[in-house]
Amino acid sequence: MPTITSYFSFLLMALTITSNLFIGLSIDIHGK
Repeated sequence: MPTITSYFSFLLMALTITSNLFIGLSIDIHGK
């Protein structure tokens, strides 16, 4: 099922970007 695979890869990419952004914000807040 290519649709489920593409959807899962998109979800994984979104999760990675969100976690990276969240970690970056956390480090920025702790840095200050």
